[in-house]
Amino acid sequence: MIRAVVFDLYDTLIYRDESVTARDRARIAVVLGLSPAQLASFSRRHRDERMLGAIPTIENLYELAAKGAGLKPSPQMVAEAARLERASLRESVGVYAGTIPVLRGLRTLGFSLGLLSNSSDTAALPLATLGLEPFFDAVVLSHLEGVLKPDPRIYQLACERLGVRPAECAYVADGGFGELDAAHAVGMLAVKVVQDRQSADYGSSNYHDCLIRDLADLLSLALGWRGAWPGREGE
Repeated sequence: MIRAVVFDLYDTLIYRDESVTARDRARIAVVLGLSPAQLASFSRRHRDERMLGAIPTIENLYELAAKGAGLKPSPQMVAEAARLERASLRESVGVYAGTIPVLRGLRTLGFSLGLLSNSSDTAALPLATLGLEPFFDAVVLSHLEGVLKPDPRIYQLACERLGVRPAECAYVADGGFGELDAAHAVGMLAVKVVQDRQSADYGSSNYHDCLIRDLADLLSLALGWRGAWPGREGE
């Protein structure tokens, strides 16, 4: 009995244009007095700290990056770099074509919806700017909770907030961070979505119960889940 559907965010519901991101990160590096390679290397090394909230803001990250290279960035430099990052998110992040119809369709079918994302303060911004947040009954973001996928605690937290057991929940994702393996391990139904513009930067998963190649195909699966509910036969 599936009562709730929990989604990953990036590469599942939304995507980021990597060419725009690379262009803007190069501009940010110049503002900070760094090379693009220096900034990218520092960001990679501290990625988990950002997603755990240990480096809480993009301003903190960029100040640390410059200081780590022996520079003394002014508050104005850091503020401008952060402004460019937020502007880049507005330009580079888009919603997959199937996202809104699928979220609406699932709500119409009566499913509770959750979002579970390894995110930072800036990575979470598109939830609001793209108008996605109102679709979800529970939003669990790693930088606010201090725990990352694939830690089972963050999946359990999502289920608790939705008021369901893991066995009553489907988890839909591209598979980065080993997230589908972890979802399966806690008892969720693991649904892998393969679509264009997905990044390979965050690894993959080895296991999935279902595979879809268009987010819209999730509604067909969900109709089957709904039809399997006790007392729903023939509706």
